[in-house]
Amino acid sequence: MRVVSTAILVLTVLTLSGCLPVTRDLPGTAQVDGTVVTLTQPVDPLATQVTLLARRAPDPDFTIVALPDTQYYAESYPGIFRAQTTWIAQQRHARNIRAMLHLGDIVDNADQLGQWAVADESLAVLDREPNLPYGLAVGNHDQFPKADPDGTANFNAYFPGSRYAGQAWYGGHFGDDNDNHYILFEAGRVRFIAVFLEFYRQGNPAALAWAGDVLDAHPDRQAIVVTHFAMTSDVVAGKFSVQGRAIRDALAGRPNFFMLLGGHFCGAAHRSDMVDKASFYSLLADYQCWPNGGDGWLRLLEFSPRTGMLRSRTYSPTLDDHLTGEEHDFTLPVPFLSPDPFVPLDGVRTADGVAQATWSDLSPGRYEWIARYRVGPLRVETPPRMFVVD
Repeated sequence: MRVVSTAILVLTVLTLSGCLPVTRDLPGTAQVDGTVVTLTQPVDPLATQVTLLARRAPDPDFTIVALPDTQYYAESYPGIFRAQTTWIAQQRHARNIRAMLHLGDIVDNADQLGQWAVADESLAVLDREPNLPYGLAVGNHDQFPKADPDGTANFNAYFPGSRYAGQAWYGGHFGDDNDNHYILFEAGRVRFIAVFLEFYRQGNPAALAWAGDVLDAHPDRQAIVVTHFAMTSDVVAGKFSVQGRAIRDALAGRPNFFMLLGGHFCGAAHRSDMVDKASFYSLLADYQCWPNGGDGWLRLLEFSPRTGMLRSRTYSPTLDDHLTGEEHDFTLPVPFLSPDPFVPLDGVRTADGVAQATWSDLSPGRYEWIARYRVGPLRVETPPRMFVVD
């Protein structure tokens, strides 16, 4: 038997008018033995009711990086492209980056092999990171002739499915090339799938049917769909493009589809929609019209399982700065992130000023617990304390 958490608690007395902090030396302990934990909490001798509550602890915050149009970096500013992927690699542990999703237009001229070489060198930075998933949406500039869905020979020469076939996170592709593909990744207990659909102005019915089958085959994974041509930026809320509407009509309504990402139109926008009682967010980011081909701006999707919220921020590694404004920095509720509630434990025993309870059959992971009791008319609740089951 080993003690894995001991704390000197700062108790908060909750009254009808607000909170009054009171400090007391009340060390609580959690003793873990296999899959069983025994929680022990000294309580005030005047306490009239004692409850011990516990839950699986929320997972740590994590980040998904969306990389908007890099076409002008590949053409004229290769150092910015390389700085973006280098920053992602360097920050992956500090920011718990779980995946990078490219929003399309990797290059500006799909027939120029030099631009593909720049993209290859920059994205190879991520290849050298163990188990860092990323996917690439094929944009209209990644096709030659431009906007021709059949013109992806150079994209597939540099980024074929075989390049990623050895990666556990690479799910597969549609048809004989990598124009439409998907990746799989996790963030704690949340499992994700990201499906990448190539630029196809009206929406490719066969590729959309494949994408629907892929989402249906992974109902336990939260689904992000990425396509270059998703929505416009002519108003803050954005409007669906023709392909964006086709994606909405074909894929929305599935309970695991929660986000659509796109680029193509200069600017930023976001919107929320509901189809068949299932809601999803659509986010646009594209900074190619800004100085230096976009000044290195990235969209950081920062998820907080503890609050159940997503914060979208815009950051440039080359400028070391963030953009402000509602279209660049905003928060959204994410229902599947909502933390588990604290659950009262049965069989709480109190004797000699100590409350004790046992919680059994725990799976490995991090847990939190609190003590709640009444002292006269006041309700006292301890801050959460952690224990770990190996």
